[in-house]
Amino acid sequence: PLIFSVRGQPCWISNSMLSVVGSRDPSLETRKWMEFHLGEFLKKSKYTLISGGARGVDQLAHFASLRESLPTLAILPSGLGRIYPHHFSEIAENIIQFGGAILSEYPHEMPMNKGHFHHRNRLIASMGVGTLILQANKKSGTMITANHAAQLNKPVWVIPGHPVDDRFGGSLGLIADGATIVRDALDLIMFCQAESRS
Repeated sequence: PLIFSVRGQPCWISNSMLSVVGSRDPSLETRKWMEFHLGEFLKKSKYTLISGGARGVDQLAHFASLRESLPTLAILPSGLGRIYPHHFSEIAENIIQFGGAILSEYPHEMPMNKGHFHHRNRLIASMGVGTLILQANKKSGTMITANHAAQLNKPVWVIPGHPVDDRFGGSLGLIADGATIVRDALDLIMFCQAESRS
């Protein structure tokens, strides 16, 4: 991007970052994993989570950071004057309050456009040490983000699901293609530390 617009603190400059993406309609099991294991990861590592502010996994990732009073970064598919989704405005204020930021590559009053999600997803993938995938369908924005990460030679870490559960079809496909399975917070800490040292 030629220009970034930012509200909040440039937390990506000095903090270790992890990209987190997944379904807009996560299962109960995915929600429980995020509440416990992602929460434990944040308590022990203090990483800054990057996501897209969308309903579901994105917002749950931002909430996980806020519960630990940690900064988080939301990258939007719209200008900062037309925050999308609309209800994210209140969450954005909390993100800023805790030292995080909302970021956009679009003019201030640019509304959301379907094509912007692809651009937004490449930024999410590019800014973390790796990308954590939580529940991806075969055809989804989450898979696009995972593909961007792979093209950037960044690791893709995946929470596995059951083979007969279509909601995890993309996740299992990524694992079959060489992505690394993450079981719990300790796995995630180990992978992030190894990537940060490399």
